[in-house]
Amino acid sequence: MILANARLSRDLARSYARFGALSRPAIGLFAECCAQGRASALRLRCLGARHAIVTGDVNFDTPSDPSKVEEGRALMAALRGRNALLLAGTCEGEEELLLDALTQDDGTLIVIVPRNPERFEAVAALAAARGMSIARRSRGEAPHIGRRVFLGDTVGETPFYCAMSTVAIVGGSFTSTGGQDLIEICAAGVPAVIGPRMAEFAHHAYSALAAGAAIRVLDAREAVRTARKLLEIREWREHMALAGLKLGAVHKGARARHLEVCRRLLHAVTPGSG
Repeated sequence: MILANARLSRDLARSYARFGALSRPAIGLFAECCAQGRASALRLRCLGARHAIVTGDVNFDTPSDPSKVEEGRALMAALRGRNALLLAGTCEGEEELLLDALTQDDGTLIVIVPRNPERFEAVAALAAARGMSIARRSRGEAPHIGRRVFLGDTVGETPFYCAMSTVAIVGGSFTSTGGQDLIEICAAGVPAVIGPRMAEFAHHAYSALAAGAAIRVLDAREAVRTARKLLEIREWREHMALAGLKLGAVHKGARARHLEVCRRLLHAVTPGSG
């Protein structure tokens, strides 16, 4: 039995450690733990893993749906030079902070994709309460001139929203949620702005920051200010976009490394097999 694509944050590791009598035997059952990064592998070993190796994140190997990418690019072209700011994976309490910092209408289309589908209606109400006109993806409404907000009230369409966006602010990073996975955003060539709380995706945040594909800020207002600067400075955006594309390319191969672990274990179980 293999633990695949494992990601273990510091806080979660501490929680498991408090119940070591249960967690250590459970983690010790795995023949191999394939971790996304070194920190997760070390935490798994400390919690009783017999073998924990770094294989990388298989999300880097997940191809984007080309039809969704093409659709997103077509919509971006239809905006005719209008910038689109993606608020990706926002959590409760974040939309208010970000929308209040976006009261000044500079023509930018605000694309909001809440993390939880059950909050779609609540987020639509938040934008409407601020006098912002809304187009909703689920209704097939296009964000024509005059619409300030495009609500991404659909599931599984991240490639579409990334392809139509100029810059992204990563949700979950301004509350206690601990951030969102920014890899798909960066690998799509979209510059990412992240908040101070990325504990759940610390490894990915570090990689993106080190590569120059993301920028870290202190709060939602600074995130909006930074995003606006990125929208103004094309060269800066292009530099970050290229860094994100390179980051995605460098980290590919995790799927193959997982398969190699499977082959090795299968061979150990059935010696002499091909």
